Amino acid sequence: MLVLYITLIVLNFFLSLIPIIKNWKNIANIAFTITSIAILQWMLACYMLWNTENMLFWVKMAFLGPSFLPTSLYVFVTHYPRKIINLTPIKLALLTGISLFFAIASLSNFIIIDIKSMTDVTFNYGHKLWSIYFLSFMSIIFITIYKKINQYTGQDKLKITYIALGIILTISMSVFFNLILPLFGITNLTNIGPLSVSCLIYCSLYAMLKHELMDIKVVIGRSTSFIIITTTIVLSYLTLFSFAKDNNTVLYPGCILLSVIWAFYGAEAQDKLITSATRKFIKGWYDYKIILFKFSQLTHKSSNLSELVNNIYNLFSNDIEIIDIQVFIPEWFDKFKETSKKLIYHPNKQNLETTPFKITPELIKFILKTKESIYDIVDISNKVTNIDPNLTKKGNFILVSYNEEDEIIALIIIGQKLSEKKYTKEDSQLLKTLSNQITPAMQKIKQIRLNGEIEIAQKIQSEIIPQNHVIPNCTTSAYLRSSDEVGGDFYDIHTKNNHNWIILGDVAGHGIGSGMVMLMIQSIFSSLIHSSKLIDPASINKQANKILCQNFERLSEPRPISLVTLHTEDGKTFKFHGNHENLFIYKHNEKKVIHHSINHLPFGIGLTDELKNKCFQSSSISLSEKDVLLLATDGLTEAYKEGNPKKEQFNDTRIKQLLEDIGTESTETIKTNLIENINTFTNKIFLDDITFIIIKHNEIKKVLT
Repeated sequence: MLVLYITLIVLNFFLSLIPIIKNWKNIANIAFTITSIAILQWMLACYMLWNTENMLFWVKMAFLGPSFLPTSLYVFVTHYPRKIINLTPIKLALLTGISLFFAIASLSNFIIIDIKSMTDVTFNYGHKLWSIYFLSFMSIIFITIYKKINQYTGQDKLKITYIALGIILTISMSVFFNLILPLFGITNLTNIGPLSVSCLIYCSLYAMLKHELMDIKVVIGRSTSFIIITTTIVLSYLTLFSFAKDNNTVLYPGCILLSVIWAFYGAEAQDKLITSATRKFIKGWYDYKIILFKFSQLTHKSSNLSELVNNIYNLFSNDIEIIDIQVFIPEWFDKFKETSKKLIYHPNKQNLETTPFKITPELIKFILKTKESIYDIVDISNKVTNIDPNLTKKGNFILVSYNEEDEIIALIIIGQKLSEKKYTKEDSQLLKTLSNQITPAMQKIKQIRLNGEIEIAQKIQSEIIPQNHVIPNCTTSAYLRSSDEVGGDFYDIHTKNNHNWIILGDVAGHGIGSGMVMLMIQSIFSSLIHSSKLIDPASINKQANKILCQNFERLSEPRPISLVTLHTEDGKTFKFHGNHENLFIYKHNEKKVIHHSINHLPFGIGLTDELKNKCFQSSSISLSEKDVLLLATDGLTEAYKEGNPKKEQFNDTRIKQLLEDIGTESTETIKTNLIENINTFTNKIFLDDITFIIIKHNEIKKVLT
């Protein structure tokens, strides 16, 4: 019986440490370990009580562990599998204080005064208090477990049921061996009663091991590393003391040096030992659900392609334990061309290098034709001609991820498993599932990258908009609203010596593409105005058209550009050139609006530099005092009612009517009214960018003589 007790106590002690090794910061894990140790201490005290002469000491010790049991078990059941109470420092201090009080009191005469035999025990008044404390907490624990069983569903219900089963088995066996059998005169089996408490430890631990709290790989790895690290630390200090026990000048600095070494390198050594121990003792073991959950977490945290590829490699290498992994990511996100020249991730060098394999066009054609997520290289080697022999030697499977257009966005070649075992059906299913999860991860990264580009483009676009609209003898107001995150409309105002230019443009489409072209156009016009002697709008537009045509030859998708360039020296006479139709002038004296047609360039600029010279001749307009010039992109006149293309447009008529009604007001008032009208008309639903500039020629004050 002694051997049985010692074996169970030692075994249960190490089992009770498993949750702490897994996560020592988890309250439920700490409470479980304390509960288990309290039970084991009671088991030892019971055995010693029946098998030694010092009965008084051991009967008091039999109350020591159980004094901690009610509070620790209460904390465990209220925090596992889900927390139902908030354990504040005050509550924790109260529970700890109660346990310590009864534990310390149990060693005095507070609970038991004397014992002569198991049937002749002298109790003190403290025994009643201890019994009330124990039974009260156990009643609360039973009620809590009962409520959880009724409230929880699925795995949570199963976990708490395991714990309830452990408690029931413990109580049932204890009552049977220590109460019922003695009533029938059978007393030689009473030693088995205390052993029954192991049922609570086993059932609780099984609930934790079977589900998410436990990972046996982690337990083995951390347990092994803990033993090795502890042994090494102890031996290093023992060695130091044996050689320098009488030499304090060496001993004290040596202790400090060892402490510093373990402080800096202990964690790193432990990590390496965990990995080595895990691979040594359980090669090729992995939990299907844990792998999927971990991969989901890793892909969610990946904010760029480098992080994603790194996480993919580490998961396949460290968790699934595949020896050779090659991860291919196309050079361009949406196109998979010249695959054999693409870069591949090498973990040892932490960088990208050229792949040692040649992914032939025939292989890519076969993959695009069959559209599978996983390919056995041996199988496809008989179906694909001109396949790289090195690929068939070192690879086992090819995993492929596709985007919504069925284009390849990721390709992973995996070699054999570390255990050298063959891939099972479960392995293949896991690999296929992981391959399918790569697609949304890459799409998320693409969106993150796009959002970053949009944010940068928005910032640049907002900063380059002119803040000071200074035109001689004029008051100006401007407005720009993009229908997308980044717009293709733009306006700019430049001043050089006594010359002033106003440029208003509209790049076809909207979004980042149009926004980037817009930035390029603004840069070209700024350079031409400030770095050349060109003044005439037609001459500037001609040179800008030539430069844009050269630049657009490099683009796969040229974008037509409509714009108008104005020039003035005095704010009264304007020369203009372009192909915008939306130029309105409110004539103050006549109280009417004139609409000027601007059609110098039939196709805009940037499409062809073979336009005739007559296309580059500027026109002129003049403003009288209090006249108003409105220059707008077609997004204003072509805005749809309620944003519905099937309904009417805002059109020229409404603009003319508005200018006739409020043309005498300030430019800011006209701007505000125009914005309110267009917002009401469209219900703030815009399908195109809107930009306009309002210029009002100021009244010239006459000097009295």
